[in-house]
Amino acid sequence: MNSDLIIVGAGAAGLMAGALAGETGIAAVILERRHRAGLKLLLCGNNRCNISHGGTAADMAKAYGEPVGPFLRDALTLFPPARLRAWFAAAGMPTSLNRDRIYPTTEKADDVLHCFTDRLRDTGVPLVLNCPVNSISADPAGGFVVTCDRVTLRSRMVLIATGGVSYPKTGSVGDGQRIAGELGHSVTPFRAGLAGMDIADAWLTPATGAPEVALPYVRLQLNCDGQDVASVEGNVLCSSTCLRGSAVFDTTRIIARQNLRNCAITMDLFPTQSPAGLAAKITALTPRCDGQLATLVKQLGIDDALAAGLAAALGGNTALRKQDVASDLATRLKAMPIAMTAARPLKEAIVTVGGVSLDDIDPATMESKRVPGLFFAGEVMDVDGPTGGYNLHAAFATAQLAMQTIKKRCPNTVTPAHNRGPADIDEQDDDSAKPNTAPPRTPQIPQAGKAPHAGKAPHASKPAHAGKAPRSGKPAHSGQAPFSDKTPRTGKPAYGNKPASGDRPPRSGQAPYGDRPPRTGKPASGGQAPYGDRPPRSGQAPYGDRPPRTGQAPYGDRPPRTGKARPAWQRRPDAANQPSPDATPQQRRAGRSRLDTASSAAQWSDRTPEQRPDRPDRPDQRRNKRTAGDKGPRQTPPSHSAAPWWAKDKKDPGKRQ
Repeated sequence: MNSDLIIVGAGAAGLMAGALAGETGIAAVILERRHRAGLKLLLCGNNRCNISHGGTAADMAKAYGEPVGPFLRDALTLFPPARLRAWFAAAGMPTSLNRDRIYPTTEKADDVLHCFTDRLRDTGVPLVLNCPVNSISADPAGGFVVTCDRVTLRSRMVLIATGGVSYPKTGSVGDGQRIAGELGHSVTPFRAGLAGMDIADAWLTPATGAPEVALPYVRLQLNCDGQDVASVEGNVLCSSTCLRGSAVFDTTRIIARQNLRNCAITMDLFPTQSPAGLAAKITALTPRCDGQLATLVKQLGIDDALAAGLAAALGGNTALRKQDVASDLATRLKAMPIAMTAARPLKEAIVTVGGVSLDDIDPATMESKRVPGLFFAGEVMDVDGPTGGYNLHAAFATAQLAMQTIKKRCPNTVTPAHNRGPADIDEQDDDSAKPNTAPPRTPQIPQAGKAPHAGKAPHASKPAHAGKAPRSGKPAHSGQAPFSDKTPRTGKPAYGNKPASGDRPPRSGQAPYGDRPPRTGKPASGGQAPYGDRPPRSGQAPYGDRPPRTGQAPYGDRPPRTGKARPAWQRRPDAANQPSPDATPQQRRAGRSRLDTASSAAQWSDRTPEQRPDRPDRPDQRRNKRTAGDKGPRQTPPSHSAAPWWAKDKKDPGKRQ
């Protein structure tokens, strides 16, 4: 025997079975015909992967309907939605509930697949890809012989979890149903479940190339031979080729599951409103539609791309001229007929209706009634459910129930001794990754008076670290107590005459820090009292009331220091008479700054003729100074408008030399 269990198929059911086999220690191997596991799992829920539906096991069994619900009752009881969420949370993938549907918190199907593959890696379960199974036969020595293209394996038991036959590119090509038929099982014919539908109604078919139009919430009523069969609510997506959406999918599943023929389908466009309430709304909106029925339909909430076609189907603008237009339109809008021509092909269906007959499988163990030791899980059986996570939950629950029975058949299983996690090294090529075969180091006994270093033996020549407290309850280095209760070293006071921190008394002659008096024999700050109450210095009043210095008046009224006043020309000018910024240093030193006229008059008014300088106040007035004998015109200094230097000429100023 190569193993205790061979799992055929790495879809939702096969991955769950492999993860449980690794957790319980069953020697198992998974065979997958495609190059990657879980390809169809990645497509579930528009790549969001709604793994289950909220509610109890009884609610789910009722939603599956006959005959699937009663068959799955034991599996749902063993593994209800609450336990499914707990299992995924323990595996590292939390989940969330959104409108009664259970999704991974990230709402990414990749995270669900990675959760399974990581679990297989951590528990050491082999996953063989590109390995389609050709046949399964009974081994004369006991067990089964599984024949593949390149290998032949033997095992005690086999679990078939190959899925249905929809989306064949994902690997669902019917291998499991074929093998089960070869082993004597009945196989129910395949039909397309949860598929779109082709229709002949023009108003529900937008123009070719137009984007898909959504009716967010409608009700489809299914009628067959004059009897109501089912009522389904959900959304409808209208395209140029077919109708899709949850309401359409669930309707086609019921038709396929019950093998209905000549069905009539009606659509309630306003399921949340009663006929009387809808008629009242139409009456209120009619005056504002300008006699156009298409405008009225738009105001009722129908998309613009469908409004014109729906108005034409309702009779056009002539419908508004009827005597009882509101009640008539309300009745028709709540029962619009849908002319379904066919369901979409099986390869486009979300789930397959049909498979290994439920009559050949024990619902309490998922074991074959015809071949002992052969188990089934998931969509390979004639098991299907509505949209909203029911089909994935059926795969997980049937795998759980089958593995519970298989574990009882393998009493010698043990939990794996080593679970490889993300921190482990998958490939070990260097010598450092080899197991350590050296004998263990003999622990050293700490020397007297020294505590061992954390996790290490003390150095032979180094004393224990001074002043640090031990970690996690260990004695302090050098025989000291923990940090807060340290006692001094042997023969030495702690910290050089200091007791433990927090309880040490003040220095000799001093009180504790907050109340300590000044040092012994010395007044505080040279004979002064504490800062807030210290008196002023000798002979002075407090700072705010101290008198001016000896012989001087307060600052604002001080007389000059000597009794001799300065001449006005030596006095410091006020702020209004500050020197001009363009004054030269010589002018500043001589006190002849270039001030305005009023300032100059104030500055020069007290000077005697002997004190006044010979030169005038402004340098430019020296050039224009006139004597009493001058009779000619005042000479004007050269300006910037004179001819340039290169154009100056004594004979001809305009001629360049």
